[in-house]
Amino acid sequence: MQSTKIGKRNVVTAAVASVFLAAPTTLLAQSSVTISGRFTAELSSIKINNGNATRVGRTNETALSDNTSYIRFNVVEDLGGGLQAIGQVETRNQLDTGSLAATGTTYVGLSSKSWGSLRLGRENLHYFHRESDMFAKGGSLRGDSIGILAYANGGATVIANGTRTPNTIVWVSPDWSGFTLNVGHSTNPGNSPTEADVGSPVRKGRAWNLNPNYKGSNFEVGYSYWDGKSDGAFAGLGAPALLAGAQFGIPAGLNQRSHRYYGSYKWGGFKAGLAIDDSRIRTVTALATTEISDRTAWSVPLEYTTGPHSVYAEFSQAKRDKAAPFSGLDTKANLFSLTYVYSLSKRTAVGVNYARLNNGSAAFYNLYTSRVGTTDPLGVASTGANPNKGEDPRIVGLSVSHYF
Repeated sequence: MQSTKIGKRNVVTAAVASVFLAAPTTLLAQSSVTISGRFTAELSSIKINNGNATRVGRTNETALSDNTSYIRFNVVEDLGGGLQAIGQVETRNQLDTGSLAATGTTYVGLSSKSWGSLRLGRENLHYFHRESDMFAKGGSLRGDSIGILAYANGGATVIANGTRTPNTIVWVSPDWSGFTLNVGHSTNPGNSPTEADVGSPVRKGRAWNLNPNYKGSNFEVGYSYWDGKSDGAFAGLGAPALLAGAQFGIPAGLNQRSHRYYGSYKWGGFKAGLAIDDSRIRTVTALATTEISDRTAWSVPLEYTTGPHSVYAEFSQAKRDKAAPFSGLDTKANLFSLTYVYSLSKRTAVGVNYARLNNGSAAFYNLYTSRVGTTDPLGVASTGANPNKGEDPRIVGLSVSHYF
């Protein structure tokens, strides 16, 4: 009798297990999952020229670094009536250290050909519009014009994170005969793990991004507006706010407003582009709002492709900062980048890269992703790679990239 009960129990257990094992297969059959990505690394020689009296230690290094590798998972499910469920998870896989971080573009949402798509997650907003294909085709990310266009305050403060913005709600319009409109909002645009939530005396951060864009057969023009406020500062004025600031060590908040104008034109194997960025930054405390940066920057990317050969040349410049704290100081900077990419196949390429950044005596802009610290969450350089005022970083490197 006991053996019969055990036998029946095993039958039931096996039946339940088979249901659960079959369920994922049934669910996955309703969705389309695509896996793609990029593995890329760079062997480079980095040097700090024009070292000033405050520099301690070496001024050069040879290093192997990840060039922003990632694995991307895309999911699409047809819901009927032209409506789709969409989702994406993108992980950063650093080839040099083996570390893994979910810092890529990640979202879930709904999409329709008639009204566009609505996405919730972490996405590119504002900072990346520069009309350059150098990095996308296999060049070095460190020579990218973002190192100039997405920084202000003498190079000390990054605009729109200089990477993806978290906590985003993004609407992407349908393609209206080449014209598209992206509208993005972030409930907390900073990359800090802390938030000003219920019960906090800190001002709640938020950001808006408006990005109309038009693409023709051989040209593109667009505009991006960024209005961001970080968590920080005090919620109100007077003694209670000051007391809260002293007790909790609340930092000043940052207000950012930035206008980015961009466009490009293609003819044959040539492409020429232009990006202009006008950004202002203010600090906000319980006592005052103070402008700390007002600078204009621009970049001209050029490229030529013939067969497996591609050549990229870019010149970018940050003009003198007009904010009062920089009155009479030389905060100008310019970046020259030159890259040759040879495509071994449609998926694999090798690149030879050179970039040189010159800082004014009061500026310390850096090669993109080379700045270490909270101002650049993508920082991959050694701890001494941040330039001091007036120092000029330079890089020569060999990159290998494979797309899948």
